Amino acid sequence: VNRLLCGVEDSNSGTLMLVAEPAKDGSKIDYGASYRKVRGFSAAFFRLVPLSDTQCRVVVFQHFNAGGFIPDWAATAQVPKSLSTIGDLRNVFQRDDEIDAAQRSKLARLIREEEQHYTAEESELIRRVHDGIGSLPDAGFKQLESPDRLVEMFWSNGGAHAGVGKAITVIDASPEECATWSISLMS
Repeated sequence: VNRLLCGVEDSNSGTLMLVAEPAKDGSKIDYGASYRKVRGFSAAFFRLVPLSDTQCRVVVFQHFNAGGFIPDWAATAQVPKSLSTIGDLRNVFQRDDEIDAAQRSKLARLIREEEQHYTAEESELIRRVHDGIGSLPDAGFKQLESPDRLVEMFWSNGGAHAGVGKAITVIDASPEECATWSISLMS
């Protein structure tokens, strides 16, 4: 049986701490049976650091006292099991898809509503890639068998060491949403 306390570690960053320690020895705890074994204990410190409105980083420190000698092989086997509660916590709040969608939505809004300003180097990159592969004529491509019936695939062999692949499909999302998904995939 543990005593748990939660408090603010850093009010500027919003970092919280959660501490857990065994109940005091004088506490009357009914374990349901009487055991003649050495009672070990564990104390833990959780640091919860906000990363955004929807995410935080959790760091766990845990002290183990088995009431006697702990061989290294036993600790190596048992400590990960005890620390795995942080993985359970992550699984309970698993919202990667939801959070990624919110970030893509925010970026899509920025692409849609904010005028884009490019440096001369960025403008040159856009022109070079567009002119090099983005404006190739359809006649130069050979249709390939696609693993997805809703995606058309093509190939243009540009020589022994190079070529250009092309895929076409319809996606139920705005161009900005598609762009943000592609950006997050490649970053």
